[in-house]
Amino acid sequence: MSLDSALGRQQERLLEVYLADIILREEFERKRQELTHTQNGLRQQLRQLEYKSQKQIETLTLAKHIQEF
Repeated sequence: MSLDSALGRQQERLLEVYLADIILREEFERKRQELTHTQNGLRQQLRQLEYKSQKQIETLTLAKHIQEF
């Protein structure tokens, strides 16, 4: 299960709760903003991890070429 799909399901459930008049608009907006903030933070972390892993691959490749040399 990906983070996007899990957060998407949470957003869908939040909308369903709002449309069923279980929560007020203010609560819906606050929770929607929290989910958006969480999603943005997780995407940023993912970009950082992808960058770090790419740098590690480059370092390992360079080390391999130096060792072969």
